[in-house]
Amino acid sequence: MFQFGDVICFLGDSITADGRWEAEVFQNLAKRTNVKCYNCGASGGRADIVIDYLYSFCLSKNPSYVSIMFGVNDIDRWACTKAYKAEHGDSEQVVERAIKNYAEYMEKIVLACQKFGAKVILCTPIPYDEYNDTNEENLYCDYALEKCAEVIRALAEKYGCKLVDMRKNLLPHIPNHHLISPDRVHPTKEGYHAIAQIYLQEIGEITKADFDTPFVFETWNKRRFEIETKVKMLDFIERVVLWQQRKEYGWGVAEMIEEARKRIAQDPEKKEYMTGCYEIYLENANNREFLENELIKRTMY
Repeated sequence: MFQFGDVICFLGDSITADGRWEAEVFQNLAKRTNVKCYNCGASGGRADIVIDYLYSFCLSKNPSYVSIMFGVNDIDRWACTKAYKAEHGDSEQVVERAIKNYAEYMEKIVLACQKFGAKVILCTPIPYDEYNDTNEENLYCDYALEKCAEVIRALAEKYGCKLVDMRKNLLPHIPNHHLISPDRVHPTKEGYHAIAQIYLQEIGEITKADFDTPFVFETWNKRRFEIETKVKMLDFIERVVLWQQRKEYGWGVAEMIEEARKRIAQDPEKKEYMTGCYEIYLENANNREFLENELIKRTMY
């Protein structure tokens, strides 16, 4: 499917930003095609957010292909919590509006990528795990991700995009395999491996997905992945957490560093997940240019 020297940008939310499945795909493709893969995922990302920075974040890399997977943040799944329903009643209308919004912005992204000259690979979102017992409240919102998958299948047919049906391929394995973490949303290590294998299968790089043989990083790819992880944390803070402040008030790096310090000070015992994120941000915020330069160099291998 890919030609020598193609550039592939992977656009998505935290499931893409994590980088593990994209790294496995890259390592497999690099052996044969000398493609360049860039992770353009952002934790907390949604289709209606990414459209604001699609060009600077993704298309500026001049991709031959843009691979896109959104959905889990787009469905307003928190409207499905018991607390929300107790206060506001039925969440069905909220979810339906969210899916309509998702369809509108996914179409805008596809058209923008194609207008730029990139071919589009559309991935259906992975399932929400409402099938296994965990301590996390079960929101029973997987039906909404099926509707998102229907949107993606229709867009792929309408605009001639390659379809990677993650949902269809993963769903039979969710009830009896440890592919989704206890939060019901994010894959486990095994889950990310399964996603990579399905992707490689669906684009024709391998004949059958192999969930059982563990993925092992090659040295060059592990170091690239470590640098990419730092860049992804910068993206998370700047393009998701503090995105509104950047848009409305024109915040730059100095303002975001100051805000990160304030938020760390509010959690002196460092109990909150976001405190660790802000600390990583402070360590690397002034080194973005160096990190991105090093990432590009190591992607060129």
